Amino acid sequence: MKLFLVVFFCLVAGGTSSFTDEMNAVEKEIQGKADQATSCLRENINYEIMKMMLMEESLAQMARELLKTQTLSAKFYENIVRTITHKTFELVNKQNNCQCKLAQI
Repeated sequence: MKLFLVVFFCLVAGGTSSFTDEMNAVEKEIQGKADQATSCLRENINYEIMKMMLMEESLAQMARELLKTQTLSAKFYENIVRTITHKTFELVNKQNNCQCKLAQI
């Protein structure tokens, strides 16, 4: 809509240099908004990676605590270790996906 108004205004005014100036201004505005969106996306991805790293450390701490106690039944202990391993693989996969997205920006 804004572009239409710019074109209409320039045609009515009959000035091509003012049309060029307006088009440059619109282009700069669009580029600024794209830069802001890219920056925001990078921040969000970095935040998600940081959360995943903290969760991974938390899971590792849980595993260390389990190894210290070893008072649980073998089956229960095995289920907990399997869950921790599965969650760790999920986190690594999500981290890799986020890093790939970040590299594409």
